[in-house]
Amino acid sequence: MAKEFATTGGANWGYNIFDSEGTSFPFATLYASSERIQLRVKILWFEMASFEFNPQDISSIERYRALLNDAIAIKHTNKAYPPFILFSPLNYDELKENLSQLGYRVIEK
Repeated sequence: MAKEFATTGGANWGYNIFDSEGTSFPFATLYASSERIQLRVKILWFEMASFEFNPQDISSIERYRALLNDAIAIKHTNKAYPPFILFSPLNYDELKENLSQLGYRVIEK
């Protein structure tokens, strides 16, 4: 059972997919453990965004079907963060399995 893991991908954050900032692979990294999920977006040494969630901050994690690949949308209650946070891994199934092993449920939509 995984105790923690990290995976690289792309990310979008903002109000919705059309009103958001974003970056593609390999500039976003999702770190996860049973205590937290953190999404960091860096280009070289410049951190563009960082979002950290405790399990109680997460309302749900939902599959987001995109044109080229699947992603996860992190629905949360943290008012300091934008409402739309999306992470696009290279391997959605692997990400879903690792999150499941840590106790997170990814809702298939």
